Amino acid sequence: MDNLEHPSDTATPDLTSDDAFTQRLNQLVDEAKAHRSADLAFKLKVGKLLNERFGSPAEAPEEGDQAVLKTASKRLGHSESELCRMQWFGHLYQSVEDLNERYPKAASWQAVKAVLPQLPRQQGAPEVGGDPSTNPLEPAGETSPVDTAG
Repeated sequence: MDNLEHPSDTATPDLTSDDAFTQRLNQLVDEAKAHRSADLAFKLKVGKLLNERFGSPAEAPEEGDQAVLKTASKRLGHSESELCRMQWFGHLYQSVEDLNERYPKAASWQAVKAVLPQLPRQQGAPEVGGDPSTNPLEPAGETSPVDTAG
């Protein structure tokens, strides 16, 4: 007999059942969380590297630093303003776990960028853009009012 696989051996699972779909969806959600966590860890490393090279983001850059930053921006594929945010991220947090302890809802870079405008009031950082009043995140231990009107 030929060495062909039986069609049922390679068939994709039936995703029309809710259980099978939910199981596969849960796998993808876990992958997405791991990807976001790795993305945050990468951005934190970039921020820390920038801080090692340029010093605190609170201090004015020295002459010539702009050219180095521009080169880093091009090589990493991120805007200079995004690198500035990463620099503040690396300055304000020791690790992604540190961030998660303070802001459990900040699980993505987009969420971290939403938190950054709050930091001037809380941790002495300068304004980095955004409107703190529209920030959807609360520090750990704080809760926002729940709309029960439905």
